[in-house]
Amino acid sequence: MADHNEPAEWQYQTAMCSQTFEELPDQLEQLIIGREGRGDKLEEEEEEEKASEWFTQLPELDNVNDFLRELWAHFEDSSRAQEAKAQIKSIRQKGKPAKELMLEFRCLATNLRHWLERMLVHYFKESLDEELLKICLCCELPDDRIHEWYQIAIAMDNALKQH
Repeated sequence: MADHNEPAEWQYQTAMCSQTFEELPDQLEQLIIGREGRGDKLEEEEEEEKASEWFTQLPELDNVNDFLRELWAHFEDSSRAQEAKAQIKSIRQKGKPAKELMLEFRCLATNLRHWLERMLVHYFKESLDEELLKICLCCELPDDRIHEWYQIAIAMDNALKQH
């Protein structure tokens, strides 16, 4: 372990931290590059919120390498999560029952536990057929309660199919 009481070591660690923090925005940007569609801004805001929350709760670390290891361990997506993210962004109702869509969507969402509910709501709304979406929007549901969206979408879809 480094002796932080030594002035030279302290200066070195301070310089390394400064350099790391200067590079941090670029590194975090790499985590969100390649995102397309209307969810980009929401995803960027979500990443900023996650980063801020993570950083404020981070225990004191001994060196820059520990910090970087914690950073990548916390923010690096597994391949399963990346696949679920791609699938959830492309899923569409296409005339199938809303209950079937909800079950598929919810299954994918279990791999995206770090997502805020408003992100899930955003992509669930995009997955709905246009007519059902318009009806659900009239209900003025909150954008951060995915389970309410599931319930209303299923109920309204069932009502549409009865007519």
